[in-house]
Amino acid sequence: MRWIRLWTEETLKGTTFQELDVAERGVWFSLLVMAGSSLTPGIVEMRKGVAFKLEFLADLIACDLGLLKKTLKKLEEFEKIEVLEDGRIKILKWDKYQTRYEKYYKDKGTEEEIKSGIKNGISEGIKNGIDVQGRKEEEVEE
Repeated sequence: MRWIRLWTEETLKGTTFQELDVAERGVWFSLLVMAGSSLTPGIVEMRKGVAFKLEFLADLIACDLGLLKKTLKKLEEFEKIEVLEDGRIKILKWDKYQTRYEKYYKDKGTEEEIKSGIKNGISEGIKNGIDVQGRKEEEVEE
């Protein structure tokens, strides 16, 4: 199962809530999820190297075409995305905010040790690849 990081403090108190209204944030979060499930991480594309037509993308994320176009323009202005020449959408700073599970947990023990919290004295363990500090999280079925 793939996952993306969503930085809560930066989202709530940072620029995202100031720059985008609630509908635009819905488009933004949809693009982030799509970029996380892409064959090319950080790129919104229909398949490797192929862009979505905007009408299809709007239908896919269940929004009005006008809202999608307006949001894409804003996201470009705020340097959150770049629309590539071929029409694919690149999420800027993807590597800064999205650390791959394997890289992040490389030296933290086996998967079983990590999940159980045996290694490195993690009291609550790690659920779904997320280091849980001081609170319990429900594990999502795979």
